[in-house]
Amino acid sequence: MRNLTTETITCDVLVIGGGLASLTAAYAASGRGAKVLIACKKKVGRSGNTLVSANGFAAVLPGYDPTDSKDLHFTDTMCGGAMVNDKKLVRALVSEASEALEELERLGVCFQSIGARKIIKRAPGHSRMRVFNVKGFNGAFFAQGRGITFPLRERVGQAGVKFLDETMIISLLVQDGRVIGARGLSLQEKCVVLIKAKTVIISSGGGGRIYHSTNNTSDATGDGYALAWNAGAGLRDMEYIQFFPSFMVYPFKLTVPTPLFADGAVLKNAFGQRFMFDYTPEGEMATRDIVARAVYLEMQRGRKCREGIQIDFSSVSDRVLENKYAVLVNHFRKSGRELKTGYFEVAPVVHHFMGGIVIDEKCRTEIQGLYAAGEAAGGVHGANRLAGNALTEAAVFGLIAGREAAWEAQKLKHRQRELPLDSDASFFQKGDIAPGEIKEKLCQAMDKGAGVVRSEKTLEDALDEIERCKSAFPYVRTETLWDIVRYSELRNMCLTGEMICRSALKREESRGAHYREDYPEQDDSKGLGSFKCGKNDSGSIMLNWQPKKLTNVCGG
Repeated sequence: MRNLTTETITCDVLVIGGGLASLTAAYAASGRGAKVLIACKKKVGRSGNTLVSANGFAAVLPGYDPTDSKDLHFTDTMCGGAMVNDKKLVRALVSEASEALEELERLGVCFQSIGARKIIKRAPGHSRMRVFNVKGFNGAFFAQGRGITFPLRERVGQAGVKFLDETMIISLLVQDGRVIGARGLSLQEKCVVLIKAKTVIISSGGGGRIYHSTNNTSDATGDGYALAWNAGAGLRDMEYIQFFPSFMVYPFKLTVPTPLFADGAVLKNAFGQRFMFDYTPEGEMATRDIVARAVYLEMQRGRKCREGIQIDFSSVSDRVLENKYAVLVNHFRKSGRELKTGYFEVAPVVHHFMGGIVIDEKCRTEIQGLYAAGEAAGGVHGANRLAGNALTEAAVFGLIAGREAAWEAQKLKHRQRELPLDSDASFFQKGDIAPGEIKEKLCQAMDKGAGVVRSEKTLEDALDEIERCKSAFPYVRTETLWDIVRYSELRNMCLTGEMICRSALKREESRGAHYREDYPEQDDSKGLGSFKCGKNDSGSIMLNWQPKKLTNVCGG
């Protein structure tokens, strides 16, 4: 393929992504009269980590726990995030969580319940029971996320939102400091797509696929981070990568919900010893960063089982398993195994990016007309995310971003300008390297250099490999549209990886999910704050320190 045609589409609000944050944003914007378009690299409703989530929403609902409150949810989230969180964003999260959950129910999302009462669980890091789970699609464990995205896609489509499936947005178009649209590649239509938009929402998720060891979907390649950075927007807290502590690696691969720890599941090493209390007084109920690090260290210290660390469900009561985790229990039974009596192992894998695009409480970025929501945005979770807060974040801030983007679009007079267009030649290049070859080297470098435990040497080694990957860009073969998409992903992955490593190298302490074996202690004396990734005049990553006043709401 050597000739690409160009199609132009006009809308008020362009939403980039296809998961929960994108769907709620599109619905909210459409509800305020905006003409909305969702552009998704895969298919809307079948894209992103919502699909593979454990479907937990953290929210304080009236009539459940009278000892709980939004203030407690706020405190738990700030403490779990080691106080790096943006307090205004956390306050918005906990204040609007219950309304967002109710909105999802109105849109057809069904939560697990016994009779008319929703099942409530407690997850590590939460001081109260406040996690609610969505019913899986057709009762299948691996299809749980469809219980969220399928009804939302249907309702969003009914609201008049247009879907641009299998279209990768490769750049934002910015003039005079304002976003005016985007350029994409449509695999369906085999053409370049120019989208004229008054406002744009980036809600394309995280970047777990820049690592080998991850439970993320294949499309999580850091696209939103790269789009924002290249357009001139800042990113924050990119060093904080959450490793999910209980990803099952034996006898098959599966994400084990962490609320099971609150109901009696325990971790044991190769000698049958329950070890978590050797690392923290909270044991298995510690936050994910602490549990993941403990599991990793047990494995590194020669106490690994076959492929990971044993997870033992024998102390979880039959009643709890059958009532709270029926979908999981049935999934194991279909494979001929019982949770109570079977032998299972887990290990940490990349799960969630706490950092992301800098936003305010209205989801506005530093570029006029550009918004961000969900995992693409940073600041809500600080140095570590609590279980259940991710989907809550996606719903809450998706709704906010949609409302605000529609409101701004309606204020603007319709003054569309001519959009710049690259020639076909800029997309195609002759080379002898396939994008997958460089991707493999990048993933290996990130696993080794920016994993659960980092150091100056491992991070510098990773940065050296990233530079070698970037130096190979001119020799990458892009002969088809599919090649161009893969190459665009690769460039986004390398940029995201570089921001992670440079931020982690700059933070000479351990905090939350960022653990430096050469700086193993949290050090507030250096000042609490965040590193912001921007672009300098030469087009390179520039790190700026954003100080924050220390207000210890956690005690101690």
